[in-house]
Amino acid sequence: MTDAIDARLSDLARRTQEFAQQLEASLSNVAASQTTSEQGGVTVRLGADGTVERVVVADAWRREATPAELGNLVLTTMGLAFGEQFRVWAERAPDELDKPVPRTVPRPTRVVQPPRGPAGDHYVNDTVRAVGGVEGALDDLIDALRIASDQRFEGRDRTGHVVATADGRGQLMSLDLDPEWVDGSPASALGVAATEAMQDAVARSRAGTDLQGVVEESRLGRLHRSLVNDAPAS
Repeated sequence: MTDAIDARLSDLARRTQEFAQQLEASLSNVAASQTTSEQGGVTVRLGADGTVERVVVADAWRREATPAELGNLVLTTMGLAFGEQFRVWAERAPDELDKPVPRTVPRPTRVVQPPRGPAGDHYVNDTVRAVGGVEGALDDLIDALRIASDQRFEGRDRTGHVVATADGRGQLMSLDLDPEWVDGSPASALGVAATEAMQDAVARSRAGTDLQGVVEESRLGRLHRSLVNDAPAS
């Protein structure tokens, strides 16, 4: 009976690892995306990693829209570009996920089991006590991630007339353009400035927020490491 359970757990671990490899491969094939707003006033191009590569503002729209409207339209168009990028990926993902995993992917052969007897009982009791604190540790982690994500990072273009704000996840929240500067600038300059400010904000967010580090240094992360490191060899 125990051997049958071990075999099922081993197979589940193998399948989980294979799916993770397939998902990673499918994400590596995400293509760049370019979207133009419904009004035709703004075009945004995203790189394969979702980074804003280029913003183009139509000259006619620059003359008709206020700076605030321009900023909102850029962010809205960026959201449409993200949506298009995800749509294309979702269409291709099933084919990618059906591909066999390369043989070079390491596959676990068995699940480590605690030894029988007093040593095993000691390990199981410690594990049960540890698991009892998981709920509180998870709540603490969620709070820590929320605090980290709620941070704000400002980025500017080289002229200092355009300011973009990103949160701790690197998501752009706002784009503010200096009205006086906008009035005297060509549409091409607005697109370049918006691109620079948005890229700067995201870069500052990535440099200032380590969400993976938050997870690893949380109580839940330490608990996970202790369970893995303290597991006795069978």
